[in-house]
Amino acid sequence: MKSKLLITAMLCLLSLVSTSMAEYAVTTADGSGADGGVSNDSNKTATWVGGAVADTEIRRYDTVRTKAAIVRFDLGSGIGGDSSGATLSITEISGNRGRTMNVYGLKDGPNDFWDEATISYATAPGLLNPDNSAYITIDPNEWALVGTMDFVDNRGDGLPVVITGLVDPTFLASDTNGAVSFLLYTSGSDNSHDYYVAMKENTNGYAYPALTFPNARFATDPIPDNGDTVLTTLSALSWTNTEPNDLVGGVITCDVYLGTDPNRLLMDKVTTTADVDSVAIDTTNFPNFGALQAGTYYWVVDSYDSSSNPSSLGAGMVWSFEVTSAPQVTGHPVDQIKAPGETAEFSVIVESTTTVTYTWYQSADNANDTSADDVVVGGNSDTLTLTGLSGSNEGYYYCKAVNSSGEANADYSDTASLVVRRQVAHWALDSLVSGQYEDSSGEGHHADPNNQLVTFVDGVNVATTNQGVVVNTNSAANAGTWDPSYVSGEFTFSLWMKWDGTGSGFRDILTKHNGWDPATTLWQFGLDSSNQLALIRAGGTNVYGQAVPADVWVYVAVTFDGSTATIYSFEVGSDDINLAVGEGAYSLGQMPDAGFNIGCYYNEGVPAELFPGILDEIQVFNYVKDAMAVADLYNEAVAQDFCLRTYGSADFDLDVNDNCRIDMADFAEFAKSWMECGLYPNCP
Repeated sequence: MKSKLLITAMLCLLSLVSTSMAEYAVTTADGSGADGGVSNDSNKTATWVGGAVADTEIRRYDTVRTKAAIVRFDLGSGIGGDSSGATLSITEISGNRGRTMNVYGLKDGPNDFWDEATISYATAPGLLNPDNSAYITIDPNEWALVGTMDFVDNRGDGLPVVITGLVDPTFLASDTNGAVSFLLYTSGSDNSHDYYVAMKENTNGYAYPALTFPNARFATDPIPDNGDTVLTTLSALSWTNTEPNDLVGGVITCDVYLGTDPNRLLMDKVTTTADVDSVAIDTTNFPNFGALQAGTYYWVVDSYDSSSNPSSLGAGMVWSFEVTSAPQVTGHPVDQIKAPGETAEFSVIVESTTTVTYTWYQSADNANDTSADDVVVGGNSDTLTLTGLSGSNEGYYYCKAVNSSGEANADYSDTASLVVRRQVAHWALDSLVSGQYEDSSGEGHHADPNNQLVTFVDGVNVATTNQGVVVNTNSAANAGTWDPSYVSGEFTFSLWMKWDGTGSGFRDILTKHNGWDPATTLWQFGLDSSNQLALIRAGGTNVYGQAVPADVWVYVAVTFDGSTATIYSFEVGSDDINLAVGEGAYSLGQMPDAGFNIGCYYNEGVPAELFPGILDEIQVFNYVKDAMAVADLYNEAVAQDFCLRTYGSADFDLDVNDNCRIDMADFAEFAKSWMECGLYPNCP
């Protein structure tokens, strides 16, 4: 019995030991980690860019094709402690051979920071292609063989398996920049072996590529972080200690060094008591560096684990930070949405050891680093107040902060947007003024017809002097390149149209559109080949409204809120009092300065895709109007009530007699079949 108890106690102790082991692991999804693939196929060129892929193929068939995986781990400030036993883990999704994979480590240097989005055989560091061969030759000046991994043939069961291999700890300990890259490349050529490994972009829950340090004892997570810029008011250094990893009950003590030289012998040193992870920057701890001055400082945390005998040392990395007396913007202005005549305020919070001078700018391009071509709009205050807002105030705003350290050390806030919600164009299309369709909104977006031989006819409101324009090659017009969704990302436009029943293909009504390409379009609205109202663009999802009858005045409004477009339409004199609605996801094209065109788009200066019919009363707004506001625009021209119930909605279905009222008459329609049984063949 005693022997059994002793064995049980030993097992419990071993269990405690194993669970107390410290371990530090990092994946390619952490920090600036990256993963992808490189390939050189039979055409002897880089055939595949490997960024942002869910899985990477690994193959090697010399003189024909090769594919290799490349991964990078962000170790923060590097590995300064015990890197023995470190392992690299990769999830093998499929493979058709048992094969040893060579693991190459990229020697420390700037090439560690390759770009995942563009990495390829042609751009990856240290891959040679002598005589244009189709196999990868490793440059020994760039890569070192640091380990192997035994991949398995698991194609039969189709189940993923995590493959793990040891990595040379000397290679890891030599890292100084915190970025470690590995290349996985099959050890030998084979005409049909093939493997797929999971990358961090996979959505199947497969484990990401990981680098694990089972014996880590070094300090991590420095504050300030390696390379940070801080103010002279920085008051403390802090870090994260690893847990003791040999026996339960151990403690961590640290030697913390600080100085202006990376040599420990030239630094001040303070020794912490058990499990302390922060020290104040003062003359008690660091007699020569208690008051920080502008310049570069270095610091180190060496860890001692008392659970080992003797205490094991985790030699820390040499971290650095830059001390500046320059100002730092810590609170940024926020976006504003206002109406004309209202007031907007932007403000910043700046930390500085000396007095700050503020300068506010209005930016047209949403950039805070182009002050030379931006407009100064505010003086020396941390708050910018704009009163009596108008369209000229719309744009982006940011602040520059300067203190006694000089203009060269200025800090800039983020930009913040100001949207002034307003009408940005209104073309009555009644006549020409100075050869143009006049914009009465006050924004000055007058539209030039292609030719002044323009025909005006009775408009939608024939009881007044209202006119409309017959669209043809002469009367189709361009109103410049302005964008109603500039800053706001939204728009609404409304118009009246009477289609003459002719034409085929797409016929433009209102567009910001230079050609059928995402790069030359912002949006395009018109009649499609089925005579439906449609908001479209190349490479995007189209949104459709109702089909339009010929020779009838139809009111149309379109709204876009940044992700969803809504098309409203209503036929004048229709017995159907419901405002028809089409709605769907939509996104803008890539050309905000495409031409703003009425009744066409311009193809090499000639109006094309002409709308066959009459247009009248076009209004444009830089924000989304709701259904009631859309109805108000309708009633500006024709006084008529109509129903705002949406087709397909529950309340629309309950309105059985279509009078936009749910009342006893509707209930009576339902009651006609009250309690009727619809079971077949027998009702109980």
